[in-house]
Amino acid sequence: MPELDYVKLLYLPANTTSKLQPMGQGVINNFKVYYRKEVVQFVLKSIEENKIPEINILQAMRFAKKPWFNVSKITIGNCLKKAGFKVTEVSEPEGLREEEENCETLAEWNQITACSSNENEQQPTFEGFVQMEDDVLVSEELTDDDIVSGCSLVIEEDEEGCETCEETSDRVSKRDAEKALETLHKYFELSNIDNPDKFDQIYAIENTFKQLTL
Repeated sequence: MPELDYVKLLYLPANTTSKLQPMGQGVINNFKVYYRKEVVQFVLKSIEENKIPEINILQAMRFAKKPWFNVSKITIGNCLKKAGFKVTEVSEPEGLREEEENCETLAEWNQITACSSNENEQQPTFEGFVQMEDDVLVSEELTDDDIVSGCSLVIEEDEEGCETCEETSDRVSKRDAEKALETLHKYFELSNIDNPDKFDQIYAIENTFKQLTL
């Protein structure tokens, strides 16, 4: 390996990236916490409505979208700083909000465990739920033959096409969407919200809806 002037190489042991790399310790872990929180809330809502909590790929994608916006600038900045990047300090009052969200999540988690566990059994923790896949081997070292055969298999599947496709959701009519926005307006108007920006966000959604239906 020739000497590198602007690149620093670090050799890490196998299957330890989530424990050693700054992004895995901070940003990715924080994202997983928020993602699992979405799952907990969905399961709890399903239990309250006497429904089976089924999560498909589309639902998982929706769960992943919201948590990414909840990962704070401070968390991302600290991870980049730990990795050696120069980061501008960001002043953001995250501590109180995160503490309130953690308490709310734990309360929801306790409701689920109360419904699904026996009193004599050891209660699973939310932290354990978040970290349950940390030590799971998700990949293996592939030989050149493995890579070639894997690519060939993908090409064959693409040529055959999708034989079993997931059923599409029921289409929502324009009128149903308008009623949903009207209901959202009424809910916020009767909720004693001090921040008027929340209504601006609803109006922004309405404008987007009108543009889509033109």
